[in-house]
Amino acid sequence: MKPNEMIATSKRIVRWGSSLVDPRIQLIEEPRQQRKRRYKYRCSQLTWILQKFFPGKFSRVDGSIIDAFFKKKWQNCAYFLNVSAPQKQMLDEYCKENEIMTVYERIPERIKFLLREGECILVLEVANEGYAFSNPYGAAIHQLIDKIGCESGQVVYATQNHSYEEKYSNWCDRTNISKEHRIKFVITHVSLLLMVIRYSLAKKQIWDISESKILGEERPKKWLCLNNVPRAHRCFLLYNLIEKDLLREGDFSFNHKLNSNIFTPHFADELKVFFPFQNDETIDEIISQLDRKLLIYLDLPDRSLLNSEGRGDVFQIEKELYQNSYFSIITESDFPKERDPLRFTEKTLKSLLGLHPFLIFGSPGTLKLLQNLGFMTFDGFFDESYDSVDDPNQRFNLLFKQIESLSSLGTKELHELYSRSFEILVHNYNHFFQNMPDWCRKHILTDFCQSF
Repeated sequence: MKPNEMIATSKRIVRWGSSLVDPRIQLIEEPRQQRKRRYKYRCSQLTWILQKFFPGKFSRVDGSIIDAFFKKKWQNCAYFLNVSAPQKQMLDEYCKENEIMTVYERIPERIKFLLREGECILVLEVANEGYAFSNPYGAAIHQLIDKIGCESGQVVYATQNHSYEEKYSNWCDRTNISKEHRIKFVITHVSLLLMVIRYSLAKKQIWDISESKILGEERPKKWLCLNNVPRAHRCFLLYNLIEKDLLREGDFSFNHKLNSNIFTPHFADELKVFFPFQNDETIDEIISQLDRKLLIYLDLPDRSLLNSEGRGDVFQIEKELYQNSYFSIITESDFPKERDPLRFTEKTLKSLLGLHPFLIFGSPGTLKLLQNLGFMTFDGFFDESYDSVDDPNQRFNLLFKQIESLSSLGTKELHELYSRSFEILVHNYNHFFQNMPDWCRKHILTDFCQSF
């Protein structure tokens, strides 16, 4: 089926509504005024992304005009509710403790009616995040469905976490929820979609791909490691780089102080995964020791220049940083014990577009995700066996040993190693610009719409 034919028959695929006045799929967002309140709800990223890839095929509607909207009898609709800031907003008790609206309260009465009538779907959007599944969240989703009075198949959970559906299915098996009473899932690939919009669709080339220009002269630094929000594995990496006197070998950034309120309340407990024999007092001293080394800015501006959410332009690629070194140490958002969550973000894609081989401090299986998308990884540059190691301490040790080994090489040796990776670097760069836009459109039309 051709893309246009699939769009034209979206009613049959998506199973929304009956007679349509407007053939476009109506993407209804939470009212802007409601999002502006102190509840700090995020807007929908997916509605914006869908319009970018298929202009004219999707219509975005603000929920504040929903009554006027439905007088036009558009019935091919989905209501998008972002529940990713934080995901604990799914839990009614959390909302009550923090005096914010529950997810049920955030859904307009008109949408609840349409859900009960089977004329709308509800998209629980955690699209830009990859939270791990937990039993309370699974229970909260089904409590929401029961309270609304709709069918489970009308609820779609949109996430970047590739393992969420499997964990949810296992939970359903244990709690005797039959397959016909389970919600649907879509893997959003939001980081990839946003990077494709930013660079490929906008035809914003980063490099003039030429072997002589890219390889050029020897580079002053050996590696690049960019860090923004504090995570336990990032702090442990910084700790080890300091202990081994390796910071001078690369460009390293860390854009937050550890005494800020950015990291999780249980930050010390997370660090104990890597410092299992340390007590609370010692952990506090380690945090203080690291904090004295920060802040280190490279790719993001001073925090006074960031937006209200404390974020800079995380999708911006600073060419000079990548031209200054030979490979990237990517500290992804997650470094779990198991493959949950399993995802990659713009951090990995920036290194790929920066023409850098990379080591990924992330979930086991991350390299496999990239390979399944047609990208090549760097088994000749690194020992990539770490990607199959579930234990976080063993995985960390395997990764850090390679940083030590490569940092001990001379510049000429690293330059030669980088030169041998040139064909892979160019393949990945061209694959992103030439093939990923069509892959993203197909993903939206098949994986996304069929999940609906």
